[in-house]
Amino acid sequence: MQTQAPPATDAPDAPFVLRRRLLLTVLPCTGGCAVAVLILTNISLWLAAGAVALLGAGAARIALQQADQQQRAWLGQRVRHGVIAGVAAVAAYDVIRYGIKSVASLSLWPFHAIAMFGEQFIGTGTSTTAQYAVGGIYHLLTGVGFIVAYAIVFRRARWRTAIAWATALEASALLLYPSWLGVQSVNEFAAVSIGGHF
Repeated sequence: MQTQAPPATDAPDAPFVLRRRLLLTVLPCTGGCAVAVLILTNISLWLAAGAVALLGAGAARIALQQADQQQRAWLGQRVRHGVIAGVAAVAAYDVIRYGIKSVASLSLWPFHAIAMFGEQFIGTGTSTTAQYAVGGIYHLLTGVGFIVAYAIVFRRARWRTAIAWATALEASALLLYPSWLGVQSVNEFAAVSIGGHF
């Protein structure tokens, strides 16, 4: 008597197939996608973030249709791991960028974008401290979101996939940020940005 082979799965430790995992990354990538929309279209960051978040919530709903308890538990674990790793990664990213600026005596201030994020949310007439505080929260959530997305897409953290992910983020930063920030020296921006992402 022949036994039927079990149906193929994406992987025993990643019960969602790749297309569903990709749908689940839209919501955590809201911050980064919204900044790209802001830079490319000049609409408000509030509107861009809201639109992307709604799109991400819809994508997550589709991806989670008919998800069982095991799949939801897997997703919860990946999100928790991503948040923990993401907080550490954002802290390291900022320390490295400041270190490069200090050691190389660069004129570029690596945290200018953070103040601009805050300005987008609370306006130009607010204090610099408030802009940095609000922008810093947005910066942290955006960075953590990228790591959560990485944790969902890739079943295991490996240096090759981490470098590929960092390269994609860096390419986006180099394409979008210099003109938006009014960077005087693209070489300085690239040195600080590349150093931080890698």
